[in-house]
Amino acid sequence: MSWSDVPWSLVIVVAIAIWLALKIHVVKHNERVAVHVLGQYVKLIGPGLMIKWSGGEVVWQRLALGDIGIWVGDGKVQFGDQVVPVTCSASPTHGARIERFEADAIVVEPTAIRGVRCEKCGHVTRTSA
Repeated sequence: MSWSDVPWSLVIVVAIAIWLALKIHVVKHNERVAVHVLGQYVKLIGPGLMIKWSGGEVVWQRLALGDIGIWVGDGKVQFGDQVVPVTCSASPTHGARIERFEADAIVVEPTAIRGVRCEKCGHVTRTSA
């Protein structure tokens, strides 16, 4: 059997199926996805089956219960490379741990972060307390 015997429509259908399979993401019950467009927080989505249609300007940040972030002030916490608005009962001084998710909000509790903060860029090499 040679490539000339394969119907091109089958090749196109298989290519589209593979492309669609790469766009599908499953968000577990204890996770949410923070959506950022052009570096700005837009919304919180999940749990369930999500399809990411858009291109490179949209960043999905997966967040799970217990994740630890760095408090950056004004009700915002940095998880990984992205800054997300949060709700907190007390004002954290260094870090925050995700306690629960509400309708469209992340509720955090203050936590201590042990580690070294880089003076140049601000990242923290850390271990949680």
